[in-house]
Amino acid sequence: MALLAIHFILESNQSSHFESFLESFDSDIPRPPLCAFISRKEADTWLNAHPRPPHGAGVDIAGQHYSVGYARDGELRVLVRRPTLEELGLTEEGE
Repeated sequence: MALLAIHFILESNQSSHFESFLESFDSDIPRPPLCAFISRKEADTWLNAHPRPPHGAGVDIAGQHYSVGYARDGELRVLVRRPTLEELGLTEEGE
């Protein structure tokens, strides 16, 4: 899945946008989610109806954190779940 995402980024000439998106992860300031939904179906309905979803915005679905992906030229919309620090084997202190 990650390889496919990287391929998409490179093929769609979105690497500069991706670099900007990655820089936002360096911030210690937690950002609240743009929207919160009870179910994935509800979130997908919102995303598909949104005229220009903000790429990289945070969305919560049933307590799990997702990022919005949107390619404007192809109007491709996707929600990508962000793993928790625990799932990544990290702690709050970055160990």
